[in-house]
Amino acid sequence: MAAFAPSFVSLSVLVVEPDRDLSLTFDTILGHDGHTVTVSSNASSAMDAVSRQPYELAFIGTRIGASAIEALGKALRAAGNDTAIVLVAGLAEHVD
Repeated sequence: MAAFAPSFVSLSVLVVEPDRDLSLTFDTILGHDGHTVTVSSNASSAMDAVSRQPYELAFIGTRIGASAIEALGKALRAAGNDTAIVLVAGLAEHVD
């Protein structure tokens, strides 16, 4: 198995996920790979983040709602970057 190594390209990544554990997982993995990660737990804080800086990649949890996803998509597009958006769907359960 190959060792985990940082990427040669650093991206600005927005993670919008209400589940704290999942958002911290994204932050840990992407941050370890050398990317700059902004984590938001809701649409309003994500909109504030989008107004402050551009993002190349966004992971958006579907639990924030369709209208919030649409508004974030429009805000990311208006910011001028071709932001790739990945919708994160599904629920996870911890099983002992």
